[in-house]
Amino acid sequence: MGATQGSGEAAGGPLRHSVWGRVVDGEGKGVPGAEVYWVAAAHAGQATARLHEAHWVALADADGRFWAPGLPAGPGLLVPDYQRTAVVEDGVRLDHALRVDLPLPEGELALTLPYTKWTFALVRGHVLDEPEGAHLAGHAVALLDPEAKAVVRQGQTAADGSFVFPRVPPGKYLLVPLGTARHVGGAAELEVQGGQTVNVRLGLPRREPGPRHVVRVRVEDELGLPVAGVPVQVHAPDMQVVVVTTDEEGLAEAADLPVRPATVAVGVQEFSPRGVHLPPEEPRQPGEPPAPVEVTLSLRRTVPLRVEVRDAATGKPLRHANVGVTHGGGDYWSWGGVLPPRGAPPRDQVETFVLPGPVTVRAETPGYRGAQRELEVAAGGDAPTVVLELAPAAGV
Repeated sequence: MGATQGSGEAAGGPLRHSVWGRVVDGEGKGVPGAEVYWVAAAHAGQATARLHEAHWVALADADGRFWAPGLPAGPGLLVPDYQRTAVVEDGVRLDHALRVDLPLPEGELALTLPYTKWTFALVRGHVLDEPEGAHLAGHAVALLDPEAKAVVRQGQTAADGSFVFPRVPPGKYLLVPLGTARHVGGAAELEVQGGQTVNVRLGLPRREPGPRHVVRVRVEDELGLPVAGVPVQVHAPDMQVVVVTTDEEGLAEAADLPVRPATVAVGVQEFSPRGVHLPPEEPRQPGEPPAPVEVTLSLRRTVPLRVEVRDAATGKPLRHANVGVTHGGGDYWSWGGVLPPRGAPPRDQVETFVLPGPVTVRAETPGYRGAQRELEVAAGGDAPTVVLELAPAAGV
């Protein structure tokens, strides 16, 4: 059926196995750039596993072939994926998972993604200025599933106003170009079938003359000192996000807004994310312009934290490990959702950013007992590298 070879660490550690295989589509052709995840066998029969329960183990080559080393003996699920079509919100779909019991006999294991050219639809089109027909570049467009109330695809138009959404599952959608300072947003209903190419032309009307809003933002650190070069996101209903950058005095201004903003937010690695909801607008007299809204965002500076996960017996890095961090800025797993960016090579070290104060770091990887460590991170400079040593799970 498939093939593994022991990559044994019998001396002082558990015997690990490597899987040599190929990800193929519904026609038996290799899937270039496919990814493979490992999930515990206990999830068999479930629709999804949480992201932190899925471990990225391999990236297929141009012929769909992959090599997944360092897997534990015994049962597990290998999950093939292509361009994250199996990733939904905070989970991984297990529709095409294959249960394996390692070690396997010699040979090449086939993981099937039963996709063909008839599985998905291609949605593409142009966003145009309605009066003149000019192409609108840099315009945000989203494809929404109205039943699930979820964003299926999103992107921005190219210089010629075009957009392309590949691999759209069959179904009913709303195609939504968001509004801007000059144009009113819109929405178009779509129903797509597998194998279909849908071409759409979306004409957006210009906004009528009317009152314009101004938001002035000051960004400062814990000491009240201005922070320059920080991108500030201004969110207004039915409009694409407006981004302005602070100057040397920590000031940024978003002007000419046809809709009163609802929130202002900042999210950069060097500081803990911060956002505020703006209060409703005060009543004003007819013809009176809206009063400028002034906001101060006080940010807390973060500290870089590096984490290594190793085999307790051999000291070798465990590259499939998922790392979780809890600190004053939140509770999250590595990779910004655990799975690494597509095409990223395995790493011996994970780097994240935490707020000074108490921090809890934990790690999990196939075939090992999880471990965690608590530490106090001081402000200024880099935090020490945290090394978590994991021991084999019982029966491995």
